[in-house]
Amino acid sequence: MPNTQQPQPFAAMEANVVNSSEVALSTFVLGRRFCAPKSPNVASSESLKADNRTIVQKLASLRFFDVRYNCPTHAGVLLFGKSPEFFLFGAYVQYVSFKGLTLGSEINNELKFSGDLFSVLLKLDTFIETSLIKRHPVPVTVLREETVKNYSFCAIRELMMNAIMHRDYESNTPIRFYEYSNRIELMNPGNLYGNARPENFPNVNDYRNPVIAEALKILGYVNSKVSLFLAPLSLRFSRGVTRVKEELLENGNGSALFDFSKLTVFEVTVPISAHYLAFTDPVTDPVADPVIQLLKLLAQGELSSSEMRARLGIKHRATFRDNYIHPAISLGLIVQTIPEKPNSRLQKYKLTERARKYLSENVIKN
Repeated sequence: MPNTQQPQPFAAMEANVVNSSEVALSTFVLGRRFCAPKSPNVASSESLKADNRTIVQKLASLRFFDVRYNCPTHAGVLLFGKSPEFFLFGAYVQYVSFKGLTLGSEINNELKFSGDLFSVLLKLDTFIETSLIKRHPVPVTVLREETVKNYSFCAIRELMMNAIMHRDYESNTPIRFYEYSNRIELMNPGNLYGNARPENFPNVNDYRNPVIAEALKILGYVNSKVSLFLAPLSLRFSRGVTRVKEELLENGNGSALFDFSKLTVFEVTVPISAHYLAFTDPVTDPVADPVIQLLKLLAQGELSSSEMRARLGIKHRATFRDNYIHPAISLGLIVQTIPEKPNSRLQKYKLTERARKYLSENVIKN
């Protein structure tokens, strides 16, 4: 008979080059004690106190330790290891902030997030909330003002959690967290896994790292900055991606672009919020002639893609999309009129306040 047994996930396999002393057992103990009162999926504090098993036995029961080889599994190393990167070379997040639009732009800042996953998640939460997210007050009335943000904290956090949970830890490539002047690009090694395909994304999901996914779901983690318990995570792609889309639309970022074309990696691009750009510094990045033509056209009123192509005399959709639409959106100069339905047959495009300011200051005067 054929062997129908499923191959063991990499995270559940023994890391037989790792000594048990490399696992920070205190992290495991503190994590369980801290999360127990807050998560219904974790045993109560009383149950934990009554559990007389050794820590190694407890780790083994959760697939964090392999008693046959007397060593932690890869999941155990990632979640509780003292130096996971020493054994899994790509197990870190690389953040780079660029002043411009390309990899060749001058670098603003560069950070590396490494260590056990629970420590990394806490650091990333704090960084995204306090450093990445920028806020700008907007007066509504004489006595009231609102705040616009460049990115949605919940959306970026959700995308980062998915990258950490679904990445390929056998790869030496880190998670790439790049911030440009007009967008964020988040790329993790390992494309869609198992039953998940570009044609069924995000409605069908599969797990490359089920042990890590289960640990993040059950234990969760705390954002100490705002004292909120932020678990369980949106483990299913369908739920998580749906939440991301809603958050981005509400914040004025438009639609995230999911790219499956690079085969060995999964990449998502999030445009900066058009609402934020409209009330912050004017356009300083170069605006190409095709984009200026598009802005002049839309200054006359809202138009669909086909209407714009007809008026500009452009036949090829791909050329128009790559040279006109995408650059204008990435600069925060145009937005869709029905952002919640990107592929609607009634979809049109319109200028943002930022575009109107740019036209009045740089084009109309000239």
